[in-house]
Amino acid sequence: MFANGNNAGVAEDMVRRTIRSGLDANLENPENREFKGNPLAAIQQHRGQYIAAALTIPLAYIAAGLPIKQPPLPSFEDWCRVVRNPLIWLDCADPVKTQEKLRTDDPRKVEKLAIFEAWKARIGVGRDRTCFTKEIIETAGTDEPLREALLAVAAQRFSTDRKIDPKALGKWLSTQEGTIAGKCKLMVDRADATRPRWYLDVN
Repeated sequence: MFANGNNAGVAEDMVRRTIRSGLDANLENPENREFKGNPLAAIQQHRGQYIAAALTIPLAYIAAGLPIKQPPLPSFEDWCRVVRNPLIWLDCADPVKTQEKLRTDDPRKVEKLAIFEAWKARIGVGRDRTCFTKEIIETAGTDEPLREALLAVAAQRFSTDRKIDPKALGKWLSTQEGTIAGKCKLMVDRADATRPRWYLDVN
């Protein structure tokens, strides 16, 4: 699947499924560019030649004995073998490395990291620091970094005084259970199935 957009971003589990390619016309109004030819028409007219040229790369790589032994991207082993590794073999940039920038720009990851860092600083780390959702919100009431971080994921809708929504925060915590950020893992004590107690543990 291909998708395009201006400053498009991906988040969470889509990062490992995405390879980004950027085009920079270096113009203030790139939509006004004029081209001498029509690339799409040329490809349609000479489709066979373009396909043959594209297949020459992986075929040459296979004929050379698959010389690159790059660790494959999980779930995309075939793609790595016939697309990624041949490009690396030709000294092209590794397309998978574009995921490093995607991870850095992942807005969900940035939000989670901010919460975990503020949580560590105010509540602490370890099973002895478990908190009900209500207690987390109460603590945030006297801690601006924690409050701002939680508002990013659980702000009360249609509220003019920027309150944290307990239900939204509870849902967010549930979706993040077991995830890692800032060298900490979000854990939960479900001894009371109706009232989970949350805590961060060192990963």
